Amino acid sequence: MTVSCTAPVREITTRAALYKNGQLVNQSALRTQTNTRAAQNNAAVRCSPGNYRGWMYFKVVFPPGYNPPTSSANGLGQEVPISC
Repeated sequence: MTVSCTAPVREITTRAALYKNGQLVNQSALRTQTNTRAAQNNAAVRCSPGNYRGWMYFKVVFPPGYNPPTSSANGLGQEVPISC
């Protein structure tokens, strides 16, 4: 997963997860990157046939004076069949 902003921000925190056939198969560590305009994280696993869906979370801490001072969201991707 990648989160990008149009200008540098104080910090971006991310977490990624991967589900196979509805079951969590991997989750990344919570990762915080500072003074950046983009951040990445990953929850990959070795290929095994099944239906996969990704999940992501992010929180952005904006520069001083920005309103709101922070923003966060999470979401699930579409389920995709994978055959190795």
